[in-house]
Amino acid sequence: MWKKPKLLDHQIVGITSFEATPFVFHDRIYLLENFHRSAMFPQQPPQYRFHEDGCLIRDLETDTILAYPWLNHYFSTVTVHENEIWLFGGDYGWNQPWWEIRELQVIRSRNLTSWSEPEVVLRAGEGEHLFNNAVVYNGHSFIMLYETDDLRWPKFTFRFAESHDLIHWEKLPENAIYGQDKYVGGPALYFVDGFYYVLYLAALGNGCWETRITRSRNLIDWEDAPPDRPFLTFDPSRETDPAGHPGVMECNASDAELIVWHDEVHIWWNGGDQLCCGDLQRARFPGTLKQLLEAYFEK
Repeated sequence: MWKKPKLLDHQIVGITSFEATPFVFHDRIYLLENFHRSAMFPQQPPQYRFHEDGCLIRDLETDTILAYPWLNHYFSTVTVHENEIWLFGGDYGWNQPWWEIRELQVIRSRNLTSWSEPEVVLRAGEGEHLFNNAVVYNGHSFIMLYETDDLRWPKFTFRFAESHDLIHWEKLPENAIYGQDKYVGGPALYFVDGFYYVLYLAALGNGCWETRITRSRNLIDWEDAPPDRPFLTFDPSRETDPAGHPGVMECNASDAELIVWHDEVHIWWNGGDQLCCGDLQRARFPGTLKQLLEAYFEK
């Protein structure tokens, strides 16, 4: 019988429903947190004052906010390479509707406070918009996963691009794709021992969502973990926000992110219900990233 990897020290970090990316810089853990300005105005729609959307960087040890790298951007993620922080995200622009993102951009820093000017790394095709992204190094080049709403596939289908310097990217051929036959979203991308592993959000069809895992050696042929082996799932007996939204039970486990720190894997994700309330959760796996990811594909 298959044995699910055991996660330790599960805890609720805070009330939030936005994408967050943990990262290690000079042996210290930080958290990149996306935010919508509309969260400060509960009676307003999510696109309210969207040009003030952005991200912040938090020192988790001191719970101190160190930087607001940019505004008018969303879907920001972090990649650390050779002691430099590369922050990718979608540019809202100024003459286009909310979430109709046409460009992914990057800024970089060596100290978390001083940032370079934005550079365009990926442009949408005709009639296309861009959403979440994730970047990984495979030992000789960088691979970016990005979500697209190209009308040929379901919204948020995963496409891929390649770079050798993190600035100049080339979209891979259209056979490098995942999710063209089902709903996917909220991706995370890792490269371990010749495999690209992707964590993605699966819609269960009953208003519930869980994170599942797939892998590929070439970004073309994919092996999904069995559906009864979700990477993360929700606790339907848990009330997400008893004070603010009594009676709302958890039905979501999304936007998972992993980092390796001090010989353990730290897992972060969003709980809640994806509608009126959510929270940020974390746990740790006392082993290697390879052990954790491979476990879901044991025969």
